Amino acid sequence: MVDLNALTAANAKRCLTQDALKEILKYDPETGLFYWLVTRGRHARPGKLAGTPHKVKRSKSAYWRIKINSRYYLAHRLAFLYMTGTWPINQPDHKNTDTLDNRWDNLRDATPSQNQANRAARKDNKTGFKGVYFDTTSGKYRAEIQVNKKQIGLGYFENPEAASAAYAMAAHQYFGEFARVA
Repeated sequence: MVDLNALTAANAKRCLTQDALKEILKYDPETGLFYWLVTRGRHARPGKLAGTPHKVKRSKSAYWRIKINSRYYLAHRLAFLYMTGTWPINQPDHKNTDTLDNRWDNLRDATPSQNQANRAARKDNKTGFKGVYFDTTSGKYRAEIQVNKKQIGLGYFENPEAASAAYAMAAHQYFGEFARVA
């Protein structure tokens, strides 16, 4: 049987604190960049930019990641720790959808559903409108929105613009400031 107390203790030792982070890195909230305060290997020297852009497989987006004590951390998560003293409760969301832009005013804590709502339309979207597709069975455009992993049909429309308007209204209703309709 696995000892959960031992696992929790082991994770706490691996987990970075705000104090430990501030001893080795300086975060500039205006630029979103981290700089080394100490020497950590041949590439990490005081004053040098910390981290490198790294493509994450599951999202196919590039994120800044920084290696600290043989463990990689995503810079947007480190920004939360640096600024608030705690790790983000949910998922850090980049308001402008630029995953390399870690300026503090561009980051916010978001539920997975809110984070998905802030994504741009997929590149393979044939209608050009987020949440809209052409339904070959009915010959009309259908609008759908996903909320908390549940698809919600918004209706069938004669043109993609009308379907997009329905999606936009629903997105603002369900997601408020996180709604991105384009």
